[in-house]
Amino acid sequence: MTGNSTSRLPLIVTSVSIGLLFGTLITGGVWWMMRSEKRTAGSANATPPTTQPTSQPTAESELTILYWTCAMHPSVRAESNDEKCPICHMDLVPVYASDSTPLEESDVLSRLTVTEQGRALAKIDTAPVTFRQLEHVINATGRLTTDERRVSHVHTRVGGWVDKVFVEFTGVEIAPGDPLLSLYSEELVTGQQEYLLALENDRRLRDSSVERARQGAESLLEAARERLRRWELTEEQIDALGASGQPSEQVTLHYSPSPDTPEGGVVTERLVKEGTRVMAGDQLLTVADLTHLWMMADVYESEIAWVERGQSVEIQTSVHPGRMFEGEIAFIEPSVNPQSRTIQVRVDVQNPDMVLRPEMWVDARVLVPLAHTGSVISRMREDATGQMGSRLERSESHVTALTPDSAYLCPMLCEGGESNEPDQHCPVCGVLLLRREDVLGTAATASVTDSRLAPEGAPEGSVLAIPDLAVLRTGEREIVYVQEEPGVYARREIITGPAGIAVIDGERSRYVPVLAGLEPGMRVVTRGNFLLDSQSALTGAASAAYGSALDTEDAAPMPSGHQH
Repeated sequence: MTGNSTSRLPLIVTSVSIGLLFGTLITGGVWWMMRSEKRTAGSANATPPTTQPTSQPTAESELTILYWTCAMHPSVRAESNDEKCPICHMDLVPVYASDSTPLEESDVLSRLTVTEQGRALAKIDTAPVTFRQLEHVINATGRLTTDERRVSHVHTRVGGWVDKVFVEFTGVEIAPGDPLLSLYSEELVTGQQEYLLALENDRRLRDSSVERARQGAESLLEAARERLRRWELTEEQIDALGASGQPSEQVTLHYSPSPDTPEGGVVTERLVKEGTRVMAGDQLLTVADLTHLWMMADVYESEIAWVERGQSVEIQTSVHPGRMFEGEIAFIEPSVNPQSRTIQVRVDVQNPDMVLRPEMWVDARVLVPLAHTGSVISRMREDATGQMGSRLERSESHVTALTPDSAYLCPMLCEGGESNEPDQHCPVCGVLLLRREDVLGTAATASVTDSRLAPEGAPEGSVLAIPDLAVLRTGEREIVYVQEEPGVYARREIITGPAGIAVIDGERSRYVPVLAGLEPGMRVVTRGNFLLDSQSALTGAASAAYGSALDTEDAAPMPSGHQH
């Protein structure tokens, strides 16, 4: 058994070696065949060289390369693609200028051109710069309270002991003539007896021939009756006393209307209790007319210049969603709350159906017609004129102070922010320096506009205004895109005032008054302006990249390099 195994071992090793050799030869042959097929396919797909010139120019030959940039870092700009992006080390891609929309290189960053098809796809819309009547809106929170002018306090005019109180609790409504309480009073008993004696004396002397005696009896009766009236007994009670001829120990006092609450109201305070003694002059009840309320609104001191007495106020509450209540400013507090820095404004609110309740929190919106605050707009316009003029002077002085041969400048025109070397940063603000022509092409060129409050031919109280959607706010500046002609848009810096509401065709839209930077008759972009601004920041020319991304017929060829 052992000898046979030993004699077979060389045969097994030889067989395994032969199998490995054949496997290697087969694998190498397959690899060589695949490599040959790949080379053959590449040769078949290759364009054969020709010595004849093409009859039609290629798409790339029709385009002019403005500069080279990085797809991930648009701030990088170079004259050629010899180098890579200094930030991410990617290949630079070209930015083309289409022959169909030629632009001067100096205007690339100040004017953007979009083809007709590009405008349709981007849904660019414009609106005119015109005079409109605006209402400045001030939002505030408020608290409802009772109208102090419509609150009355019920007092007793005679002392006595309270037997029964007919007003059981606070919150009930009370009207003139309703019973208040039942009272035992010695003064009332004596007064009733005196009235009965005066009545009997008048009956005996009514037919007397002595005129003086007859008049004296009538005067005494009237005096006794008036005394009971002043103790707030009604005419019916006095007539019943005369008919019965017996004084009543328990007298019911009724609610008499007052000038503050002529129609009654709601009992907000109940001070009288059964079994207690009251003195003449003691307060029994407090009655408030809740058909008229006050709203105490807190307005920030920065907006108090817009608030005047008599202005209308819109009021909403979460208790009645969707319902609008109206009020009118009646009083403005003379002092500022030192904690909240607000000024309290009192508003008269009509509440005929009693759906509003005291101590409710409400949202208030004060509508301020700009025609009523012309002095505020005038002061703001003067400030805007000074700001715009200062900016223009500052820009001009910075440009004049720059070194004429500096190739790269700071976009913020910081002093010392210039260099002849690319990829440098401003030593003041740290922003990457850009090409000189690009920076100077975006310098502020806005002009100051004389937008009078009531120009000739415009509605009284109107101001020069544009839709709020047209304004791009960058923090320190406000930018709009003005349509110079169809497809050509210029970027302008403007200064606006506080936003307001304009009613156009029955709908309320948000507008802003233009204090400087625009003139009547211009058209500003209201939809698509964010796309224009982003395109300007990315490439500097909407006619090249933005149009190519939207158009299909005259689209520029896709640049080589890393794409997203």
